[in-house]
Amino acid sequence: MLAKRFTNRLLLANLVIVIVLLGSGGLALSFLLDGYLRADFRNQQGYRVVKMAEQLDAVLDGMNRQSMSIFASRRIRDILISIPRDERSNYFLIHPAIRYEVLDLLLTYSALKPLKGRICLVSDQGDLLDLSNLQDTLVFTKAELSVLAALREKVMAGEPKALLPPSPEPWSARHETVITFVRRLQDTDQHYGWLEINEKVESLGWIWGIQGTAESARIGLYDRAGFLLYANFEGAPGSIATLSDGQELPSKRAVFTADLGNAEWRLACFADSKGLDLLAAQTMAVLALILLSVFALTALFSWLALSRITRPVRMLTQEVRGFSNLKQDFSP
Repeated sequence: MLAKRFTNRLLLANLVIVIVLLGSGGLALSFLLDGYLRADFRNQQGYRVVKMAEQLDAVLDGMNRQSMSIFASRRIRDILISIPRDERSNYFLIHPAIRYEVLDLLLTYSALKPLKGRICLVSDQGDLLDLSNLQDTLVFTKAELSVLAALREKVMAGEPKALLPPSPEPWSARHETVITFVRRLQDTDQHYGWLEINEKVESLGWIWGIQGTAESARIGLYDRAGFLLYANFEGAPGSIATLSDGQELPSKRAVFTADLGNAEWRLACFADSKGLDLLAAQTMAVLALILLSVFALTALFSWLALSRITRPVRMLTQEVRGFSNLKQDFSP
């Protein structure tokens, strides 16, 4: 009885020590794993938004290069300058040969890059010529075009070119959301019109698309002051001026930002942190299961080891008790 009681106490003490060691080690490991998962999530999302910003920058740079190529065309310049000032109708509509000549020139400048928007040429007399894959251009009077030209001049603020944030396209009845690059056509002698290149925001879905799925990342474009210009989802914050990278919003989304090099914009990506919480919970559950398995195996091996150690003692005790039960006298 004494040996059995000693075995149980020794086993209990051993298990208490194991519980303390496994509990403290598991708690420390859980904090380390949670910190690692969150740091890895921040690194991945930060790298992702930087790559998206670089790809968007490449698109904007392509628009700029395309506008420079058109601007450098001597033939387009000569045609726009030669438009009579007293012409009341659209010059390109009443001169189809010149219209198709200019369209062919524009096609050569867009041949290397699939046209996913619209190229518009507007003379300083209000004569419009556009190139797009959709024949959906609205009909404008010269007075209406002069209003649009005045708006563009206001946006450009005296600069030779300007990049406009995503907004509804004014040229089409569809009014699709486009990014607009505007360049003033002028030389040292005179101003002879302006050029506009539109890129559909919808066509940029490959930049923030999630690989292998039909879904897109939640993104927003902000100015350098942090105010919202465009977002591809509802509920985007109107300002990110007070938010830091990796900060979690009440909507369980973490914000990550990157500045664009070819525009005074900031690209923000709102990553869903619910997946991170689920991954962390699954990792903690697996860790808890491993610790429980280790504890069960330790308890089993401890019991087996202590049993082998105390079994000879119990056998010897039983033999001594057997001798004590004999009613005979023994000499020393």
